[in-house]
Amino acid sequence: MSFVGPRPDVPEIIAKYTPEMRRVLEIKPGITSLATLHFKNEEELLAKVSNPDEFYEKKLVPLKVKLAMEHVDRNSFLFDLKILFQTVWMITPFGKLFPIKEHPLVTELKQNLH
Repeated sequence: MSFVGPRPDVPEIIAKYTPEMRRVLEIKPGITSLATLHFKNEEELLAKVSNPDEFYEKKLVPLKVKLAMEHVDRNSFLFDLKILFQTVWMITPFGKLFPIKEHPLVTELKQNLH
């Protein structure tokens, strides 16, 4: 395990990954990741939909994998450092006052909820 890296989902979900999606398993999982940053309040998002299990599997999992694929494609020390600093920033009082910019894919997902 690493400090920064995409976290794989539970085996039942991974079993449904396409071969392309399985590339996320090539990188060591981490304590924090893009998905961790942008879905820190995942339960609030799931509370807004009528079928949370279906929404998770059909919408959130593919989006989390896209974020993880971004990590696979941009895999570098500087990218990891940026995510690590954003994570630390997010848990400070300053992070609540001045949150990090939301990833465009997450913004799009939230806009399509309404």
